Amino acid sequence: MFGSLFVESSPKAATEMTKQIVTNYVNKLLHVLQSVSLYSRSFLKAHPQLEALVDTHITKPTYTLFKSSYRFMIRCSKPSKKEYRKMAASTLTGFAIMGFIGFAVKLVHIPINNILVGPKR
Repeated sequence: MFGSLFVESSPKAATEMTKQIVTNYVNKLLHVLQSVSLYSRSFLKAHPQLEALVDTHITKPTYTLFKSSYRFMIRCSKPSKKEYRKMAASTLTGFAIMGFIGFAVKLVHIPINNILVGPKR
């Protein structure tokens, strides 16, 4: 059931595969950004102040975001079965506790609301 969620090969092979996937995604995204640019290169070359502004506020932050995201994705690893089950159990426990709290609050507030507002007719 959980076979596709976990790395069954060596961590190095998984890292290489992740690196390749992220690299392909970033390359495709950069290609789309270049083809759908807001300003043509000739227009930017004619207006150096605007070119500097676009470079400062759009190009460099985007490049920095992609570079840091790439580093982050390379360092991430998929959880083992033990970690996955622990996270699933914690999530289930949290949902159960929140559900019980919601039920208790509703159980207490229905009679209080009927006393304050009065019964529905």
